[in-house]
Amino acid sequence: MTTVGLSGALWAKKQKLPAGIWVSLLWFTGMEFIQAMTYRVINQCGDPLNTTLTYFGYMHIALQGYFVQWVGLTFSTAEIRRKWFWPAMISSTVTALWYTAMAFYTPIMGTLCKHVWFCAEQTCSIHG
Repeated sequence: MTTVGLSGALWAKKQKLPAGIWVSLLWFTGMEFIQAMTYRVINQCGDPLNTTLTYFGYMHIALQGYFVQWVGLTFSTAEIRRKWFWPAMISSTVTALWYTAMAFYTPIMGTLCKHVWFCAEQTCSIHG
């Protein structure tokens, strides 16, 4: 999937498609690459590479709202882009901050992590 995504992004750039399309393709291709690398250390919670890739995955998910909004606005009229750019960026920022807080668990959050996905007491990519 990484090769297909990278090829598609490069093709879109060569075709001079809007940056929102090919940059977003690169972003989601990056996630495929992170996932492919994570399979090498899946369920190996003591491995620092597993922890690092898990954090990369968390941050990738936390920031993906910007790219989804960018693609959506790319296919909109100029008037809609002007009207919705800032609301889209603000909502993406709020979402990114929330997911970042969830990814970096602290005891201050108490029992919250026991009931919310994307939040764990241990940073580790596991099967399933």
